[in-house]
Amino acid sequence: MRVRNLLFLAAIALAPATAQAQSIIVDGPVGIVADEPPDPVITYVERAPVPSVAVPEEDIVVGAVLPDTVMVRAVPDYESYGYAVVNDTPVIVEPRTHRVVRIIER
Repeated sequence: MRVRNLLFLAAIALAPATAQAQSIIVDGPVGIVADEPPDPVITYVERAPVPSVAVPEEDIVVGAVLPDTVMVRAVPDYESYGYAVVNDTPVIVEPRTHRVVRIIER
């Protein structure tokens, strides 16, 4: 009985760590955690023909905030995600903050 209780408590203690496995810690400012965009969002951004915006003074990394001069476009059916092409690299961003959540490698 005591062993079963210990196993139950161990399972409860590990449950939050298992739930966090679906999030990623990003390269930008310390402490930012972002959910991985769904596959349809990634596929849409990979195929969307959008002109690139040059932002030479910025390192575009996950967690960075794009300047207000970069036009962030909506991803249809996924209002939590936007996208842009910066320095010839497609990026998925959080539309309200312009924070980069994923860089699409070509």
